[in-house]
Amino acid sequence: MRWVSKSCGTAQFNQELTVKPSLSSLNTSSKSCNTRNDFDSYVLALTWQPGFCEHFKYKGNKPECTAINDGKLNITNLTLHGLWPNKTSCGTKYGYCDRYAQLDLSASTIKEIAPWMPNFYYQKTFGEYQWKKHGACQNLDANNYFLTATKLVEKVDASAISQFIKANIGNNVSTSSFKKNLISHFGTDAVDRISLACSQGKYLNEVRLNIGKSFNVNNSVQELLESGPKGRPFYGNCHKKIYIEAAGK
Repeated sequence: MRWVSKSCGTAQFNQELTVKPSLSSLNTSSKSCNTRNDFDSYVLALTWQPGFCEHFKYKGNKPECTAINDGKLNITNLTLHGLWPNKTSCGTKYGYCDRYAQLDLSASTIKEIAPWMPNFYYQKTFGEYQWKKHGACQNLDANNYFLTATKLVEKVDASAISQFIKANIGNNVSTSSFKKNLISHFGTDAVDRISLACSQGKYLNEVRLNIGKSFNVNNSVQELLESGPKGRPFYGNCHKKIYIEAAGK
């Protein structure tokens, strides 16, 4: 804003006037990594809780991990780390689209998602973080967002992905055998959308699936994967041999 002489020109106001965006503004938009609903796919990140709690150097207190390691909570299913809107041009930096985002979930929603995101048994801290960083970047309200993510976790937990993990609890397995097994169920194209994450490179703690922005939650796991973009290699940061941890110390 600047003060100028009122005689310097005339003002014309026309509500129908359309101003074309400049090239620089278009470039700025394409590079924006915190604009709501400006993403092109999702990453569904699922945790193998025993491997995470036992070996991942997480910061702060996670009461669900304390309960698992003390034998008070037995988690034998994949759990929800997060459903992350993703934007290719931003890499892993797309997020925090609303710095004032607040999480307000109904009691019935919390009860339904807690078995699949066990931090909710004890507190909302982790859910609030996931909502503020990722959830607020898409258009579903908080209840529908977490309930949709829960349906996806349940679907994957009933699939060959979870079946392989559960069949090998307490065992060392090769990432190549894991991949080969999944290809036999889903095909190569779908498995190119899956990647693993490990603590210290050798303890499985996470499986990540790339799925399309406009996915149908009722689709099969293979269809969900085929709707998404290719991601990092299947083995992720894991070694050729990985260990699948059992719950408890």
